[in-house]
Amino acid sequence: MLKSYPLTMQGVEFRGHGVTGIYEMDERIAFVHFAFAAPSEQNIAAKLTPSYVLLDTFSRDFSERKRSVLAYEQREIFSAASALCYPQDGHFVLNTRYYEGFVDSPAKLIKIQDGEMSELGDAPAPVKQIYNDARTYEFEGFCVRMSSPFMMECIASQDGSNLSGAAADLGGTPNSSGTVGENLKNSSKNDDAAAVCKASKSDPRNETSEAKDKISNGGKQTRKKAVAKGKTLWRLKLGAYLYTPVCLRGAATSHFDAQGKRRGLETLYFGTAGKGGHLYAVSAASGEMIFKFDTGGTEHFAWCEDKILLADRRGKPVLISADDGSILKEVEFGKFQFGSDQIMLASGGRLYAVANDGAAMHAVCADL
Repeated sequence: MLKSYPLTMQGVEFRGHGVTGIYEMDERIAFVHFAFAAPSEQNIAAKLTPSYVLLDTFSRDFSERKRSVLAYEQREIFSAASALCYPQDGHFVLNTRYYEGFVDSPAKLIKIQDGEMSELGDAPAPVKQIYNDARTYEFEGFCVRMSSPFMMECIASQDGSNLSGAAADLGGTPNSSGTVGENLKNSSKNDDAAAVCKASKSDPRNETSEAKDKISNGGKQTRKKAVAKGKTLWRLKLGAYLYTPVCLRGAATSHFDAQGKRRGLETLYFGTAGKGGHLYAVSAASGEMIFKFDTGGTEHFAWCEDKILLADRRGKPVLISADDGSILKEVEFGKFQFGSDQIMLASGGRLYAVANDGAAMHAVCADL
């Protein structure tokens, strides 16, 4: 099954269009997006731009669609990258300028409930966004961070004796399959996200839109504290910038099944982009690269039980094995391709995604 709806407005030509995220709101799937249109002569004289906040909600099988629109004429335009949508008091709140961003977008708080939007008032002062490559990911006994733009390192905590292995630089060390390490940022919420990415600190409203997990965002001060706890266990050079959160899955000890596949190993999963990119699986204990899947750039990925859903080099969704990175299924996606942000949500055996057909942006639902 593959269903889609264009995220356009009849009679309005969008000059700019961006999606903040895809969300599960009760029994419906919601797409939150922003757009602005060509100004009229009167708008030009007043230096105003027609801008829109749009909400499209769908039944889970995509048989029903409902739209809510808030229209504005103002000097500033909304930026999807600066917005954040999060649950609060039984409904959702959209802060149109939660992050400082790169443009002075309007700062409004908007209530989302039952497929409708209503303005609550002005938003508080925005905060500085801390990207995934600038964060410290704290797990039991150890933490992981980027010590430089292209170098990942693992540091032991004071109680990190459960993470064995001497300090090592694995940047040029072949892994078990003979692959050599290379030289070395919303999105949607995923059901397993909080379970696979652990952390010590986060904003309670933070990043519910992009499958981003609770991670430490204390900046340099947090890094310094983490460094002081223990030695560097391993370092790994990557081939591009860290774009996704670092997720941990698996048990503390490993074993092999009858087919010789590794089971129960604590593994770190993350995606890189910006200079090409991959989806990585790395041993938490040694820094050994278990596999890397060539995507040309991974900005988001999602978990489907024990499988990983992500965009391949063609911009098409695939399910790969979390054990060895092999392709298990190419998901039917028709004429569509993921946009550059790769915004996706996996739920109930279906993929919900933002995609384009070369002419317009669409909300797409596909069976997994």
